[in-house]
Amino acid sequence: MYAAPSLGEESPFDVRDELPLLTPPALVLAGRHDFICGPRWAALLHERLDDAELAVLEEAGHLVHLEQPARFDASVLAFLRAQGVVREPRNS
Repeated sequence: MYAAPSLGEESPFDVRDELPLLTPPALVLAGRHDFICGPRWAALLHERLDDAELAVLEEAGHLVHLEQPARFDASVLAFLRAQGVVREPRNS
């Protein structure tokens, strides 16, 4: 989304203004304690993407999928189910 410039250099790219052009449903996941790309940036993505869902995992940092794997998996699975990509298993 945004590359931080090296000292004294211009930013190599900033595509934030192009985010509204992305139209598929999106899940924006962030760890509450992520100091690299945390809730602030997740909120920006969520606001600028037309069809996005935001999930902030409270007890995680930058590596949400490793720090909170069960909650990460549950968030992704719930999103995919809501999109009709994954169905509930049938009872046998």
